[in-house]
Amino acid sequence: KHKQKKREGHDKTKETAQTSVAAVKYSRLIKKGFEANLEDVNHVFLPSIGMYPHCKELFWSKKNIGDDNYLRFINIIFFKQITICISLFFTILKWFWKNKNDKCYVVFTFIYLPFLLAIIPFKIFGKIKFVSFVPDLPSYSFSYSEGGGWIKNKFVPTYIFITNNLNALIDFYVYITKYMTTVFPNKPNMIMEGLSDFVIDNTIVEKSVTKSLMYSGALYEKFGIKNLVDAFVKINGDYELWLFGKGDMVDYIENISKIDSRIKFFGTQPNAEVLIYQKNATLLINPRFTDNEFTKFSFPSKLIEYLYSGTPVITTKLAGIPGDYNEVFYFVENESVDGFKEIIEICFAKDAEELSYIGEKGKRFVLEQKNYKLQIKKLIENLKNL
Repeated sequence: KHKQKKREGHDKTKETAQTSVAAVKYSRLIKKGFEANLEDVNHVFLPSIGMYPHCKELFWSKKNIGDDNYLRFINIIFFKQITICISLFFTILKWFWKNKNDKCYVVFTFIYLPFLLAIIPFKIFGKIKFVSFVPDLPSYSFSYSEGGGWIKNKFVPTYIFITNNLNALIDFYVYITKYMTTVFPNKPNMIMEGLSDFVIDNTIVEKSVTKSLMYSGALYEKFGIKNLVDAFVKINGDYELWLFGKGDMVDYIENISKIDSRIKFFGTQPNAEVLIYQKNATLLINPRFTDNEFTKFSFPSKLIEYLYSGTPVITTKLAGIPGDYNEVFYFVENESVDGFKEIIEICFAKDAEELSYIGEKGKRFVLEQKNYKLQIKKLIENLKNL
């Protein structure tokens, strides 16, 4: 009988915490996938809360909330990483001692240095196999925004160096693009660009009266947000641009929305609310540039979330998008401001029937081929020979 142990995020957090909704959803879908395929699954959460004082939680001492299990740690920089490492070590040790007669797997939903340090002593036990999803490479996960202060500039390079040199501790990797295989070569792996929910929602949603284009996620200039906003401003007509999230483009968006009232900035909202807006929108867009090196290692999880909403999606042709998605997206051919303007105008001009058809086609695609139950089943099959 296989035993599975997973690390994942959780959305229990303070208002001031710096959290990633996408990361939490990604981890939860992985958890649900294992539970759907295996009878005996253990899990432990690392709550996705910001560091003190951004988050008012100085100590995370909750061991259980409902059916969820947690690591305990001190939420202060450096102490947080050390105490997470220690807490995880003893959690795995206790779990392994109970299951030492079985073939055991420990599955991480992302690469994190405290995880790698915690598993060093367990490499002497041949029965434990360590598996890690790689939604972001350590080399790029700190570089989406400029700045970061003295601590980031001094310690992040060392953090990345140590993390990359400890990657050999992982026995099997789950990459989101084929290009990641060149970063950690000679390791058993598979490609899984993302996971969709498995709940079929047949609720009929009325689209907004005014044709609307929506983006939800990280609002960084590196992700094409400035080009998107500048392109929309140049479009004439009774349209709206809905923007959700946070990032280095917030001030720019707020200032330009005072000039063009068609631009609606909603900031950070609960994911359930964002999903409703996605269903109400006419079009969804992912403007992430393709010429930045990190985009080869990127498949934005929002693309699967977008498709799941049943609303048509415009996206740039990221290298990490597999060919089986070609029939469910409208692709940006020219990533200049004028290029974005052109594709947005073309899609706004399409009739409601065509937009409805392509939206439903995308929704069926992810429900049938990318749902969490099927995706994790593929992973489990790959692990049988590990």
